[in-house]
Amino acid sequence: MFEQANWIWAGHPVAAINEYADFSISFQKGKGTHHFYICSKGDFVIYLNGSLLGAIQFPDFPEKKVYDDYDATPFLCEGKNNLFILALSRNYDTSGRIADGKGIIFEMRDEEGILFSSNASVLSRIDPHYVSGNVSRVTTQLGMGYSYCFSSPETSYGQSIIVPGGRTFVPRPVPRCELIRQDATCIRHNLYGFSKESVGYLFFTIDSPEENLPLRISYGEHLIDGGVRRLIQDRDFSVSFTLKKGTNVFFGPFLRMGLRYLELDSAKVCVREIGIYASHYPHRPFVYAQNPIRKDVAEAAALTLDCCLHEHYEDCPWREQAQYTMDAHLEILLGYEAFGEYRMPRSALSQMAFRLTKQHTLPITSPCATELSIPTYSLIYPLLLREYWEQTHDRSLLEEVFPNLKLMMDHYVSMAKGGLLAILPEWNFFEWADGLDRSEEIFHPKENSKCLPFLTNAFFVVGLEAFSSVLDSLGRDASSYRALLSPLRKQIHDLFYDENKRRFAAYFENGTRTVYCEFAQVMALYAHIVLPEEREELLSCLRNPKDLVPLTLCNYLFKYQVLLEDGKNDAFIAQQVNQIWGSMLKQGTTTDWETIKGADDFSGAGSLCHGWSAVPLYVYYRLAERKAPQQAEQNPR
Repeated sequence: MFEQANWIWAGHPVAAINEYADFSISFQKGKGTHHFYICSKGDFVIYLNGSLLGAIQFPDFPEKKVYDDYDATPFLCEGKNNLFILALSRNYDTSGRIADGKGIIFEMRDEEGILFSSNASVLSRIDPHYVSGNVSRVTTQLGMGYSYCFSSPETSYGQSIIVPGGRTFVPRPVPRCELIRQDATCIRHNLYGFSKESVGYLFFTIDSPEENLPLRISYGEHLIDGGVRRLIQDRDFSVSFTLKKGTNVFFGPFLRMGLRYLELDSAKVCVREIGIYASHYPHRPFVYAQNPIRKDVAEAAALTLDCCLHEHYEDCPWREQAQYTMDAHLEILLGYEAFGEYRMPRSALSQMAFRLTKQHTLPITSPCATELSIPTYSLIYPLLLREYWEQTHDRSLLEEVFPNLKLMMDHYVSMAKGGLLAILPEWNFFEWADGLDRSEEIFHPKENSKCLPFLTNAFFVVGLEAFSSVLDSLGRDASSYRALLSPLRKQIHDLFYDENKRRFAAYFENGTRTVYCEFAQVMALYAHIVLPEEREELLSCLRNPKDLVPLTLCNYLFKYQVLLEDGKNDAFIAQQVNQIWGSMLKQGTTTDWETIKGADDFSGAGSLCHGWSAVPLYVYYRLAERKAPQQAEQNPR
């Protein structure tokens, strides 16, 4: 691919980061079917003869670039055709992008060969309307928003410059998202909303009575005092414009917004239309069938998954749009079941293991350049692979990721001093609960060999067991890893189980057990650390976890997997799911919150749509499985 093409960018750059460039190509139509191939170091939007041909670069790695293949044939006319590309070079790291310099590479082919390709003769310029360089950051994880000036004078095009870039190209591993127009409804003057949580790209047609009129558009998931809350600590959920006198038409493909509301800060403008082109990953729809899980609760969980699924899995569409391994666990499981989807899980699992930190751990998100990692988020990864194998029997993925997978698991085995893992020089996060988030380690990871965490070691068991299964699937020897499991379980039990409280502690330090939380009891059962005679009492504790630090929404998956095993807790689970997640719906949400505190959590930055919280849909399918054999028994053929 791109054998005759070069990486190019506009000459006379104006900014090291966040630079927008235009590229213009005129060409004669060739013969037969035409395909346009493109790869970018940032995002792009392509217009062919004035019609939108495509947009959005798949987030990739500098060492392995992903290209898109667009069928240009339906957009062509006889004779001369005009192709226009607007590209963005972010060139700074975010939670979902790696700084990669500037550049795009492309070519057009007909049935006879290459019609044209990117080289220095392509006309280009720095875009005169988008503001290049530093503008307000939406969030650290998402990066910058944008600022657009309609009244800027046009500038001339010149030759492009050839820039360095990688030469390893692979096709997009998943289907492109569909863009579906959603018009916002006017709630009151300059406040607009959608009927449910939405994710997409802003568009509008707005009339301005004067030249150079400033306009800021804010977006959010909820309203505070009748308006959108734009500023939350260092976050700025807005984009800005300078309008020209008359009609201003805009489509912004460079920031995917997770939102339910839009607010304009100018009373002078006349809004003809405003909304988003919703970004929807194509999959089969979720269709509710009679189930102990309420219809509205199940459908809200399905919408949550939809809103957190684009080029890869996301934690939340509003604030981060980052792919975390632990967050994606539930999303991948339900992708198989609810959406019949196997391409996205394969792509995500490949991304997660493509790059390791210097410690040989999985970075906290993928793709990204950070050295920050979370031990349990790395140790859950072998389980995701085992589940993928059970669903697909696709050996190729296991072979692809195996070298880095083994490096990672061997790292944790080597870090287990005396058999157990202590607080590691990572972010030892477990969940957003008292004593378990350890958020101070985000910026200052520090090893503490005297403090042993139960949950890290429980996930160590899960990881070793799943890794052994992956080795079996690959026909490799798993005996040395499997041999660690029995003594590891015994050590964990002996150290963390409190005979008096009959509960597992979250930490053991200097001979003292501290922090008794529901999550530890869940994982003691999940990782089979409990003794047989302790099991029933601990299961009872999960039904009534008094005096324990409560479990957070993201980890109810593990709790219900444990409780669903014997089939005796179905009614309890259904009642609890309907109560907890139904309480959100009573407050007007249409998707599942990040935590039970909703928007009030994290000093007002709690997301109201979070992939890890779509647990009701997992329970929905498990209860449906229970029901199916009963119906078959009642209605024999």
